[in-house]
Amino acid sequence: MLNELANLQLLSRSSKRLIMLAADIFMLPVALWTAFALRLGELHPEVTEYWWIFLAAPLFSIPIFIRIGLYRAVVRFMGMNAVFAIFKAVTVSTLLLAAVV
Repeated sequence: MLNELANLQLLSRSSKRLIMLAADIFMLPVALWTAFALRLGELHPEVTEYWWIFLAAPLFSIPIFIRIGLYRAVVRFMGMNAVFAIFKAVTVSTLLLAAVV
């Protein structure tokens, strides 16, 4: 485990940004599916008619995250500025996605 973390530290800044971007592209639909599951109270909610929202979530959110600067600096420590930036980015992207839906 420590060896893998050491390998991550040796990566270039752009590689670390790509890893963060890929994680967000993967996790945004997972978070949306989890929200559906919690809201509907089912482990496997029927979301086939909402498939386009799972594509729209990263398409709307990632540009907002980039614009607010979440990928500008590789995060080592979570300070209050980073927490506020994440809160702002998630709020804006959620409101935009809700408006589209």
